[in-house]
Amino acid sequence: MPDFYCMGYAKVRVTLHEIKRLGRTQHMSEERLGRLRSALELNGDSPVMTTFRVDRGHRDGYELHCVTGEGIIFVLNERKYRAKQDCFVTVLLARPGQVNRLYDGVGKEAPEFLIHKCLGWQKAQVNK
Repeated sequence: MPDFYCMGYAKVRVTLHEIKRLGRTQHMSEERLGRLRSALELNGDSPVMTTFRVDRGHRDGYELHCVTGEGIIFVLNERKYRAKQDCFVTVLLARPGQVNRLYDGVGKEAPEFLIHKCLGWQKAQVNK
C-alpha cells in the first residue's frame, strides 16, 4: 500500500469550532500549539468543507483530514477524536497535489477555488 491512501469520506462531521477547541483543551508542545494557532488565524471563519478518512499505515490508526475553504488541512487521529482525547496530528497549508489526492480517493475533482487557494500557499512558499 502507498504511504497515503484516502479511504473515502469520514463518517464523522468535524467542525471548525471543534478544531478551535483543540488549542484550548489539549496538551501539546508550544511548537505544535503555535502552528495550530497560526493556521486557525490564516483560516479565519472558513468552515471545514469535507473530512476524509486516510490510512497512512500508522500504528495509531486512521487519520481525519479536515479540509477548509482556505486550503488548510487539519489532520486529526480518528480513534482519539472519537474518544475525545488529544487527537491533533498536524496542520497543512495544502499544496494542490495534496488536495487532489484526497478528492481522487472519492472519485471527485477538487473544487477549482480550492486548488486556487492551494496554489497561493505554494507560491508563497509557506511549506519550506
